[in-house]
Amino acid sequence: MDFSEVIKNRYSCKKFSDVEVKKEKLDKILEAGRVAPTAKNLQEQHIYVVQSEKGLEAIDKATPCRYQAPVVLVVAYNKNNVFTYPGGKRDSGIEDASIVATHMMLAAYNEGIDSCWINFFNPDELAKALGLPEEEEILMLLDLGIAADGTGALPNHNSRKELTETITKKTGIQNVTFGTCSYIGKDNAEYYVNFKSDDGKNVYSVIKRNKDITVSVN
Repeated sequence: MDFSEVIKNRYSCKKFSDVEVKKEKLDKILEAGRVAPTAKNLQEQHIYVVQSEKGLEAIDKATPCRYQAPVVLVVAYNKNNVFTYPGGKRDSGIEDASIVATHMMLAAYNEGIDSCWINFFNPDELAKALGLPEEEEILMLLDLGIAADGTGALPNHNSRKELTETITKKTGIQNVTFGTCSYIGKDNAEYYVNFKSDDGKNVYSVIKRNKDITVSVN
């Protein structure tokens, strides 16, 4: 399926049929999550595939939003194996698990499997009910199945803001007070680039192996 069709037509299914999800399709969905990018390639995600009657009962006790889906993926991450971003306020756990979940959600539609992203539940209570390790936090649930007859996207599914309302194009690095990024050079060394404002001029520092080179940019 063309990717543009996947991202435009995938919708949140609110009523599933009793048709099973074939193993080969489920495996492809899980593989899409496995290859998703994560910060520093930490791969802190852990996906729990819930299909058993007992497991689905636990899901139903936690949320009314299974919608009779025969498979629910519980997307969790190891909160002790995350990358903390500069400033110390955020880490990669939620971000990386969200990327993994999005990969699987889109892969499902590509395989002809409907889905619904669920966050209407208490993650701590569900983690306890499912017996998850203490170091893991649940990000979301992904219902998987085949839509029941007559089920489709909500009427406002295609209602989107114009691109001009959600995008602002900026040139240069003006008004940047501080920022950091890293990359691997052709020599396989890791470089760090620091941006800052210096007397109205844009200045960046390129740091390699503790050697600091400062360049002023007009």
